[in-house]
Amino acid sequence: MSDFDEIIKKNINNEKWAVPKNFDNKICTLMQNLPDGSVKMKRKVNTQKFIAVACVLLIFIIGISFNSPSVKAAVNNVIGYFKGNNDSKFSGDEVRFEALNNPIGIAVKDKGIKFTVDNIAVDDNFIYVFYTVESDKEIEKKDSTDELSAFFNQANIKYKVDGRALEFGANDDCEAYFESDRVLKGMEKVNISSVNLKDKFKLEILAESILGTKGTWKIETDVDKSKVAIDSKIIKPNIKTSINLGDNINREITIDKVIISPLGNQIVITSDSNIKDYLLYYFAITDDKGNYSTIFNRNINETSNGKTIITFEFLGINKNSEYFNIVPIHFKFNSKDTQSEHLNISKLPETIKLSEHGSLTIENVKFYKTQIKISYRKNGVVTPYNFFKFFDKNDKELEKPSGYNEEHLDRSTGIYTSTFYLNKDDNNDYSDYVKLYRAKDTDLNVFKDQAIKINLR
Repeated sequence: MSDFDEIIKKNINNEKWAVPKNFDNKICTLMQNLPDGSVKMKRKVNTQKFIAVACVLLIFIIGISFNSPSVKAAVNNVIGYFKGNNDSKFSGDEVRFEALNNPIGIAVKDKGIKFTVDNIAVDDNFIYVFYTVESDKEIEKKDSTDELSAFFNQANIKYKVDGRALEFGANDDCEAYFESDRVLKGMEKVNISSVNLKDKFKLEILAESILGTKGTWKIETDVDKSKVAIDSKIIKPNIKTSINLGDNINREITIDKVIISPLGNQIVITSDSNIKDYLLYYFAITDDKGNYSTIFNRNINETSNGKTIITFEFLGINKNSEYFNIVPIHFKFNSKDTQSEHLNISKLPETIKLSEHGSLTIENVKFYKTQIKISYRKNGVVTPYNFFKFFDKNDKELEKPSGYNEEHLDRSTGIYTSTFYLNKDDNNDYSDYVKLYRAKDTDLNVFKDQAIKINLR
């Protein structure tokens, strides 16, 4: 049984149903009037009565369970969010969200806009906040696609945990979609790995702009993450070391914390180096068998005392692993744009070798009315470039798709998706886009001799 199966099993066993006292008394009365199981039934009618009473009890229990406000919130809000957003980049974690869910259901209204926090899923790495925005009037959509309009209309939220403000970082995330002309659904992912979070804490959620309207929507609630505490593994190695990235500069770093939890794995590193020292930000990970693991969503923040905090997520390591290694890497952003081979989109999957350290397997490319999606796997060490170009059948470079581009990793499959969100007025014919390439990692160095071993046992 997996760690996650254990979470669900434990939650079911520990679930507390809110049953009114008068209904509880009715159940006791019915139970007292049931035939004694040790007495032999003399008439068939008694057996029928027993079955009938049991059915009544079952109906009552199911009815009271699913009419309980907390159960309604757990079933309707989180599941409802994904049912209304089949293309959510977080759909692979839907079951995890449900298992770690804290139903909230608190609302506040200002400037004709109602803001409701529906659910909060939490573990030792992240807080996921699911919310609903309802407007008294039709929501004004910008001159763009629905995806972009929903993005620009979502709530601008600040968070505090037990009075401490949380900084928004690169490994935080968000998305939103329109449920109707007056309703927007949204969710936010907030990194809490650098916070020593208690099992029970106060969370302040302050939105100062929703639907492009300035106002004040403040919600305070108590959050309980104790049900996942035993399913997380938190290690504080406090390993102090120095790394040299080939430029004869010794950078002092401390491996502060490693968190392996249901909603993700993260590493927290601190350094006295200046936050502008971008060479410090990148690492690779190898497991206890020497295989490279996936690293994504790096984030860098500066503390009030001048220290730099680096956090990043990773896959491929679990709490049963013996150890893993953190390996410094270095590459140049201004690398020469060396082209990989041009891959024919109709003949995927295909693998592009990017360097002696890594490659990219392109799984598929899909064209939609408002989006182009490229799905791929990263093998070995691959730089965080997100740089694709398209070509026609004669290898002539085509115009870059309009709009903006983002990359997301589905943790459940290990597949990345790079999505080009096209502008509404984009009338290009993308049927000519038959080949693509990705720039090679020509200046990538992996410093295996400076690997830092992290014991997990």
